[in-house]
Amino acid sequence: MIIVSLKDRPEFGLIVASWIYYQWWSRDPEQSPGTVAEAFATIRRTNRVFGSFVALENSTPIGTATVLDHDVGTERRPDLTPWIAAVYVTPGMRRKGVGTSLVSHARTYAHSEGYNTIYLCASDRTPWYRHLGWQVIEQFDRNGVPTSFLKIDRAA
Repeated sequence: MIIVSLKDRPEFGLIVASWIYYQWWSRDPEQSPGTVAEAFATIRRTNRVFGSFVALENSTPIGTATVLDHDVGTERRPDLTPWIAAVYVTPGMRRKGVGTSLVSHARTYAHSEGYNTIYLCASDRTPWYRHLGWQVIEQFDRNGVPTSFLKIDRAA
């Protein structure tokens, strides 16, 4: 497996947008894979920090993770930046270390941009992130879903 920047491999942009759409946005009738791809393009132009990465196995995309100023739903904490967001691994590649590698890669990128602390918003994956060394800094209910903000420092 290798991890590449979506900037260097733009041909995977619509695949990544489709994953994000079907995982998090498909219940919104105003969204589509195309609108998610357009939103990513806007974010890429307007964020101070932006890195989107794709894991490849034999040239086939198997997962993604992104670093950006703020994830959707993090507006309540404008003082915290950057955020790792949209961590997704295709179902057949889960539990094989792909997600861990993607989060580590995104974290390394954010640290290389000069950030000592990085944040993440999670609902059902909070225990997994805690296992990776992330610390819960805030818990709340978001539309009936228990949600956590987590952080990790460079030294962790």
